[in-house]
Amino acid sequence: MNDPASKTHAAFDFPLSSWAGKCVILQAVSTLYMVGVIWFVQVVHYPMFALVGPEQFAKWEQRNVVLTTWVVGPGMLIEAITTLGLFFVPRQFVSRKAAAKGAILLGVIWLS
Repeated sequence: MNDPASKTHAAFDFPLSSWAGKCVILQAVSTLYMVGVIWFVQVVHYPMFALVGPEQFAKWEQRNVVLTTWVVGPGMLIEAITTLGLFFVPRQFVSRKAAAKGAILLGVIWLS
């Protein structure tokens, strides 16, 4: 019998159940999650800073940093691990050049 999980996906040409497939999918999911978080922060969260008075801002900002870490930390960690994982995916699926470009772009995004 054919195992549906071992079938290749046309866009990737490797089994999605393989380590390479899981790494690529997890990379895409974590990146899309972080894009959503970034949009939310830019459109909703940052504009609300103006609603906090100067006398309350320091305390509010300390709490904001702690709570924000719980939201962005896991996504960033998964994104970093899978970015490094792409260097170990078989070359016929993800070239070292593509993995390096992805790592550089992630670094630029994190530093911006």
